[in-house]
Amino acid sequence: KQTTLALLFAYFASSAEEESAMRQCLAVFFPTFAAKEADNLLVLGAIALPALRIILEAPRGSPLAKVNALQVGQYLLSLLEDAAKGEDAIKASKRAKLTIASLICEELTGCDSSASVKVYSRLLTNVELKLSKNQSRALSSVAKKAFETLDDGIAQSSVRKFISQLEEAEETAEEVQPCFSLPSVDSLSEALTSFLVASRLLLQQEEE
Repeated sequence: KQTTLALLFAYFASSAEEESAMRQCLAVFFPTFAAKEADNLLVLGAIALPALRIILEAPRGSPLAKVNALQVGQYLLSLLEDAAKGEDAIKASKRAKLTIASLICEELTGCDSSASVKVYSRLLTNVELKLSKNQSRALSSVAKKAFETLDDGIAQSSVRKFISQLEEAEETAEEVQPCFSLPSVDSLSEALTSFLVASRLLLQQEEE
């Protein structure tokens, strides 16, 4: 994780001409890294908040102070979206995005930095989630706690929108009906009778 985090900073903080080759390599590396293994998506999800926090708290004069934290967060989310191909990758992508959303909500709760609040709240609306009813309810509860601590009107609007999306997802999850049902005893009996009749006919044909 620390290595991936360092490479992420190198990718966004490097701007000198002599480092352009490294940036080009990293531009290829990250999509490849995300697509290679499902576990790599979990790594990207785990480093998202630490990366944003370090950038937002970087002292003046640091190369990281010039990095756009929102762009970094959006880039990580785009990697998770683009690499979500195949059952394992899709599950890992969903889990990683849920991790990012949960940690952002917790970070927003009581956050006293207006710059950080703006970045976190805007990024929260960029997280595309497909959750179960219980997951939506749990995350909505955390998001509501964060909302109650916010003073910034724009940030409140973003978090309110996120909460509404979660509540809509929860309602949709409740309305989803099972795509199959267990067969009745009568249908099983009819199927068994048909099978026995067909078996007897086959036996009779073989004997003849």
